[in-house]
Amino acid sequence: MSGKKLVVIDDDPEIRDAMSRILAGYDYEVFTAEDGSKGLELVARENPSIVLTDIKMPGMDGIEVLKRVKEQNPDAEVIVVTGHGEMDLAIQALQLEASDFINKPISKQGLTVALRRAEERTWLRNKLREHTEVLEQMVVKAQTNWERTMNLSIILSKHPWTESLPMTARGKSPFSMKVRSVFTGTQLKRYSENMLLSSTPKVWPNKSKK
Repeated sequence: MSGKKLVVIDDDPEIRDAMSRILAGYDYEVFTAEDGSKGLELVARENPSIVLTDIKMPGMDGIEVLKRVKEQNPDAEVIVVTGHGEMDLAIQALQLEASDFINKPISKQGLTVALRRAEERTWLRNKLREHTEVLEQMVVKAQTNWERTMNLSIILSKHPWTESLPMTARGKSPFSMKVRSVFTGTQLKRYSENMLLSSTPKVWPNKSKK
C-alpha cells in the first residue's frame, strides 16, 4: 500500500486516533472527520481512494455517507464499521456497493483484510478500464481499415482492368457482395500492390496512344 489517501469518519475521537495510527503504519495518508458532513467535505477535497466510516453516527449516518461518497466519486471504495446486531445495515451497505464491512471492536486482522479487498477492487477496476480502452482502440482501428478496404475496392472496381475479370467478380453496384468477395484479405492487398503501384501498360493501358 503506497501513500494513498484514506478518510476515516467516526464520532468517537479515540477510534479516530487509533485508526489513524494503524493506517499510517500501512502507508496511507489519513484524514479524519467526526461526522458525516465534515467527512464528505474531506472526500470532496482530498479525493481519497478509500473511505472508512462508522455506520451509526449522530446526524448523517454511515449509509447516507456511503450513498453520497458514491455519488461524488463512484471509484472510491467505502468500508463501513458496524456494531453488534447491525448485520441488516451491513448487508444494506454491501448492496449499495460498499467494498466491505468491519465489526466493532475493530481488529487489526479484520481491518487488514478489508483494506486488501478494497485495494484489489481498485486494481481490478483500473485493469478493466485499461483493457476496455485498448479494445476500443482496436475496434476503431479495425473499422478504419475496413473503410479503407471498401474505398479501395470501389476504386479498383471502376478501373478498366476489371473488364478482364470474370463476370462473377463484377457487379453493377460497387457495393455488391460479389465485388466485395473479390477485393478482400490477401487478394485485395495483392491487387492494391500490383495494380496501383505497377506501371506496366498491360495493367494500366495508356489510352492516349491509339
